[in-house]
Amino acid sequence: MGEGSQDLDPGCLLAFGSMDLEISSLGGHKGVMAMDMPRSSSRMLQWGLAAYWFSLNMEGAALLTILIPMTLLKVSPEGHVSQLSRIVSLAALFTMIVPPVAGVYSDRQKRQGKRRMPLMWWGTALNITGLLIIPWVSRASILTGIVLVTVVGQAASQTAYQAMMPEILPSSRWGKASGYMGLASLLGTITGLGTAGFAPSGIRYPLLAGIMAVGMLVTTFGVREQAGAPEEGVPHVTVANHKKFIRVFWARFLVMLGQTFLMTFILYFFSEVLHVSQPAAHTAFVAAEALLGAALSTVIIGWLSDRMSRRVVVFLAGLPMAAASLGFALDPTIQAMTLWALLYGTGYGAFLSVDWALGLESIPDLANVARDLGVWGIASNLPTVIAPAIGGWILVHALNPRQGYTTLFVTAAVMFLLGSLAVLTLGKPSAKKPWSPLLAWLVYIIVTPYVRIRYRVHVTGKVPAHPQALLVVGNHGQDIEGLVVPLLLFRTQPWGSRVISAGSQRLFEPGFFTTRLPARWGYWFSAFNVGPILWRLGVRPIENQPLFRPITSWAYHIFQTQGNLLASAVFTEKALTSFAVARTNKEPMRLRDLWQARYARLSTCPVSVTALQEPYRQQMRQQLAARIRQQIAELLNDVRDGDILYLTPEGRYTQDGRVGRFRLLWTLAQQRIEEVVGIATAYDVLRPGPLHVWMRWTERMKASWAQTILRARRPITASHVVAVAVKGMADESSVMARAKALIAEIPANAQVASDLATRPDEVLTRALHFLWPRHQLGVVSDPRLPGVPDLLQYYRNQWDETLAALTQISLEEDQDQPKPE
Repeated sequence: MGEGSQDLDPGCLLAFGSMDLEISSLGGHKGVMAMDMPRSSSRMLQWGLAAYWFSLNMEGAALLTILIPMTLLKVSPEGHVSQLSRIVSLAALFTMIVPPVAGVYSDRQKRQGKRRMPLMWWGTALNITGLLIIPWVSRASILTGIVLVTVVGQAASQTAYQAMMPEILPSSRWGKASGYMGLASLLGTITGLGTAGFAPSGIRYPLLAGIMAVGMLVTTFGVREQAGAPEEGVPHVTVANHKKFIRVFWARFLVMLGQTFLMTFILYFFSEVLHVSQPAAHTAFVAAEALLGAALSTVIIGWLSDRMSRRVVVFLAGLPMAAASLGFALDPTIQAMTLWALLYGTGYGAFLSVDWALGLESIPDLANVARDLGVWGIASNLPTVIAPAIGGWILVHALNPRQGYTTLFVTAAVMFLLGSLAVLTLGKPSAKKPWSPLLAWLVYIIVTPYVRIRYRVHVTGKVPAHPQALLVVGNHGQDIEGLVVPLLLFRTQPWGSRVISAGSQRLFEPGFFTTRLPARWGYWFSAFNVGPILWRLGVRPIENQPLFRPITSWAYHIFQTQGNLLASAVFTEKALTSFAVARTNKEPMRLRDLWQARYARLSTCPVSVTALQEPYRQQMRQQLAARIRQQIAELLNDVRDGDILYLTPEGRYTQDGRVGRFRLLWTLAQQRIEEVVGIATAYDVLRPGPLHVWMRWTERMKASWAQTILRARRPITASHVVAVAVKGMADESSVMARAKALIAEIPANAQVASDLATRPDEVLTRALHFLWPRHQLGVVSDPRLPGVPDLLQYYRNQWDETLAALTQISLEEDQDQPKPE
């Protein structure tokens, strides 16, 4: 495949003119997604982000672990276990429901150019209000309602807060940031347990509310959130990687389920099994031992996780947590508590250090980061719904408290082990499938007969031997050379040698077949994406229409990065007018609808980036330059010794026949690959019957001469001769005479089509009979060469260009000849 097929319906082409755009024209806009930053700035942002996380974890550790159980002992002393199970389960249920809903709202605000901070402020205000009311409650039912109000505020604020991290910090620092979050989580948990266990009872809730307010203010002033939609150059996770998200979800679910079994009933364990006089103080003390040890390793492990596999860290973290749970079950003595607490803390610290980074890497869509983090958070919230109910049932139905807590802690150990094993199934990120010789031969066997039936391809010369990588450059007239040249190259190579080529990004999107197959076939295959097959055949995508392309292409890119949005929210009303007329049902049109078969032909007309509404228009402008450079780098890095890289560096079809300006890919490729040959192609359209394609392999050449040599070596066909000869002539006999004169004037070093060279009278007569009646009707065009508005001018331009290049080469050769003495 050539570097950049224009991929336009001929009926749309003339309306929009030239689409020749440089990467530099895309501008150097800076989006609000994270860029690399100085270390000092990064550290300040890390602590600014961590401040509110500290407050949230302080509240989370104190509220349902100590404060609410102690409040229930006063409010409902007889049924405190069942009441606690009910409150914790309902709170967890609300914590599952609120984040995805609040996340959708926060993401929508962000896409509209607004900030996430206001949702964090309002959620914190609701949370603080609930904390200040709880001490005054005297009934369990009212306490349940106020706790749920508090939880809603906490969940909404946390949803907006945690979505800011991937928008502010670069992905290369997510592991380190996860370490900071882990440290803040541990310190917050320790502070929360200490406050709940040791602070005077009258100030516990107000103190908690005050620290929540301080954490919110520190994060507000320490993190400068920018207004505007997030920028993301490529889809964060493709559809094929949802399996990873599901496995991370279940691994986290199992670990958090085991932890919830421990945390929910640990205070009652000290009271009912160990019979300590101050269970709250002992709970706080043992938890502090575990968390203090974990805090020492959290940041270091988070930093290391940017340089090693995070799945291994999570796997190893589960083992000491499981061992500690078994210790609580089998040796529940005051003397052993410190050992089990430290062992548990070691694993818990390691888990926290990579938990957030692993989650960010696996969520399906960073463009909807708040929503997806809310869904991901269900993995930690769902256990808090299930575990209290299961744990309460185990304890109530046990023969005695000792047996009940032993069963509970063994169950927790099993959950930790299963979570550790689940994360190991993630494996390494799957790479794209490599070159497949078997598939290449299969395609060659299938496509070759089609090419021979549909076209008449004539090739002169052969590709030279090349122990190193070889760069093959060709002029770009139509899709045909992109089909034929790789086949020619492939059959000359040893088994396993690769032919790599650059193809338009449109090849890797739905809708490519719409105008390239017969109408009925194009209709049914309009939604088929041939990209994965082309990749295995050595074709690599390059964006050759950065700001002007079919509407389905814009839709497909936004669909990949931001989901199946309403089309009316993405495109202007004018851009969707034709689709609205063709639509047969009243349901709102979404992006995925645009490449349905019924809209296949409408979707191929190109539209400017201005057809997008804000903020999507600005997002696309910001992303494209970086994306193209990344594609070029991946393509060139894939080429190794013995490979052939085939390029058509013009990046688009020629409409006027001339060899166009070579793009950035050519500049970088010829710097990497020293050996360069060309394949010059000419289309012989002005004759009846199948389309004749004439190709000539050029000599090895300097890259700086590539355009000149392609112009000079391009075969001269009967179409060229009659197109030049017909100009200004009144009858066919005059044209024939002029054509024969032109043949006689062709330079000796020109490449002439073999039929024109051997049978000029026959070939010219056939071409003239085909051309003359069409010429009499006006401008000549032909569907076999779509996108060319004037074939006569097309061939005249090529004629002039070829003769000029031949003259330039002759002059250069004359200068290189030694002068006689």
